[in-house]
Amino acid sequence: MTIARTDFWNETCPKQFNSTTLNYTLFDYSGTNQNLTLFYGCSEDDNDKTTAFYVEEALLGLDYRPILESCDINVTLPVSLAALDELLKAEDNTGDQVSSGDRLEKALNMGFDVNYRAVSDWCMHCNGSGGICGSSSTYPCSCFCPDDNKSYPLLCPKSA
Repeated sequence: MTIARTDFWNETCPKQFNSTTLNYTLFDYSGTNQNLTLFYGCSEDDNDKTTAFYVEEALLGLDYRPILESCDINVTLPVSLAALDELLKAEDNTGDQVSSGDRLEKALNMGFDVNYRAVSDWCMHCNGSGGICGSSSTYPCSCFCPDDNKSYPLLCPKSA
């Protein structure tokens, strides 16, 4: 399942800056994400605090400290690997140059991937009863049972 932050939807400079938090009782991050840290109010000299940067997680360990330490705000956001690829492109599909701000907005709008735990738990129980989890028009969480070729809510009956 892909979700995106509403405070960063079509907006790379929201009014408030909060890092992403996830309700771990319902969701887990998938393995297809990378953290992206946005830095705001940065200066390369002491007078201008209007510069902003984004840095991919793997690059944070490199020697960016002097510039990044001058920043007033930083926020960490997960992005999908596909969004990160989009962010690194300098041209769109037509070959036109795309600004880094436009690329960042597009990448943030692409969101990040999560696994919905309720579905994972339910599928585990369905599979344990001998079924295959899925959905149908009758039941949004259906357990397809091979013995009688029917779907049931949640689990296959013991006789199936």
